[in-house]
Amino acid sequence: MIRPIAIILAIIALSFISGPWLPWWTIAPISAVVCFLLRARPVVAIVEGFLAGLLLWGGLAFFQDQANEHILSSQIGVLFNGLSSLMVVLVTGIIGGLVSSLGAWTGASARVLFQQPDK
Repeated sequence: MIRPIAIILAIIALSFISGPWLPWWTIAPISAVVCFLLRARPVVAIVEGFLAGLLLWGGLAFFQDQANEHILSSQIGVLFNGLSSLMVVLVTGIIGGLVSSLGAWTGASARVLFQQPDK
């Protein structure tokens, strides 16, 4: 039970730290490296990566949305047929989760690919 939590926290921490300097999509390679090094199983890595991306991007979007009193998210919601500001934050978190889960799946699958077969 400790390994999935460690993987999720490692992805969140490394992505949060690198966020101000690197592009938005760096959560994918970070998830890949974390899942490769911590030996995540591919199916579990998808869930771990999704949760990490959802929590990080959704949390950051939520706090930014609260800081500017829902002004930007309300305007973006109008562009997308009247989505509420909460739905815009949720969609942001889901996109982050999908990007992170694909990276995590790639890293875990690479680990399986390079693993030596048992004799």
